[in-house]
Amino acid sequence: MKTILQIHTAQQLIGKIITWSAPSSRWNSPYTGVAKITSVDASCRRPITSETIEGDDLDYAFVEDVEMGLLCYGDGDRCVTFEEVNNA
Repeated sequence: MKTILQIHTAQQLIGKIITWSAPSSRWNSPYTGVAKITSVDASCRRPITSETIEGDDLDYAFVEDVEMGLLCYGDGDRCVTFEEVNNA
C-alpha cells in the first residue's frame, strides 16, 4: 500500500530502499523511481538526498506544506507516495 511521503517519515527511511511515485500532468508519464534515502535535512526546501537506483531522481522532491511536511514532485499538488522495498 502506498503512503504519502512526509519529512518525518523520510527521516525514518534513511538507509532504506523505497519505490516512489508522483502524478504528472495528463500529457506526461507519472514520476516514478526506486531510491535509497541517504539523508534528510528538514530545514531545506528539497530535504532529501538519495541514491537513485532506477527512474526519476527523488532529490527533486520539495516541501509543499511545511506544517504537515508534505513532499511533492513537479508541482505542489503532486504528492509523493512510497512503499518500502526492504530494511537494508
